[in-house]
Amino acid sequence: MGRAAVVRLESYRQAKRVDWYSRRLDEVVDNTRSTVAHLFESGIIFQPTGLKAGRGLLRAYENLLRIRSLLGRLKRLTMGRRLESGVVLDEIETLVDETNRLVEQTRNYISKG
Repeated sequence: MGRAAVVRLESYRQAKRVDWYSRRLDEVVDNTRSTVAHLFESGIIFQPTGLKAGRGLLRAYENLLRIRSLLGRLKRLTMGRRLESGVVLDEIETLVDETNRLVEQTRNYISKG
């Protein structure tokens, strides 16, 4: 009989989660860029609400860069360091939630402007 390969589901799940976050991150970065372009093209950026929106987008973009860095760190972690990977994933979740809040807040500023 041949030997059966052992699949570590935990490693597989983490890899899938990192891939999902990476794809989602690319979408949010593209959306943020197009929103910034809209702020400038429409002239809203030069109004008080546009300034607030711009600051929110800047903070969201900083979060996105931090998430990208954390994803790279997570890819380099071995499964023997599960506790550390859990902490990194929690930080990513927190940043994603804050970024979503900032983007929604920015959309509200733009719709008022």
